[in-house]
Amino acid sequence: MATVLIADDEPAIRQVISLTLSRLGHRVLAAVDGEEALVLARAHEPDLVVSDVAMPRRSGTALLEALRRHPRLARIPVILVSAAAEPDGAAGAFAFLPKPFQLLELERLVEGALEHAARAA
Repeated sequence: MATVLIADDEPAIRQVISLTLSRLGHRVLAAVDGEEALVLARAHEPDLVVSDVAMPRRSGTALLEALRRHPRLARIPVILVSAAAEPDGAAGAFAFLPKPFQLLELERLVEGALEHAARAA
């Protein structure tokens, strides 16, 4: 079982992603914005982060940059999600998933990111 941190300011999307990943057997932490996500990441060191790009207080790309600068969190794979085009700064992410997305596509990316992280460890 992996710990996955979800960061999205839209409650419905946060809930759908959380339920989907919980059903796959993962422990899910949820944050309402990038700032809360960074606090949770520092406290829990998740195996994966799934983050919206456009959020208040800290965007998904700013969260990704902060994770990459932190020694213990730098190797955590990040999947960025957005209704807009892939943003500048997404190059350090494991994947970019455009909204709207199919839950099976999300599941595939999550499992791929976790397998990639396990091989890199």
